[in-house]
Amino acid sequence: MEEKTTIIIPALKNSPILKNTIKHCLELKENPEIIIVTDDSSNLHFQENKNVQYMIVEQGMTMSKKRNIAVKKC
Repeated sequence: MEEKTTIIIPALKNSPILKNTIKHCLELKENPEIIIVTDDSSNLHFQENKNVQYMIVEQGMTMSKKRNIAVKKC
């Protein structure tokens, strides 16, 4: 069975750093699944890519809560 790498990115706001991070993750050899947990719909930069999933959550969640939501999904 082939193992798949999942990268979880709990995002606070729309920023060039987030966009750049996703771009570089998609260039990895392992072709990971990327889950972005955000409360800001303007963070949806790569939604056309099948390896990128977005989870929109209520505003005010901490980074830890966002990360934990994504881990449970995995």
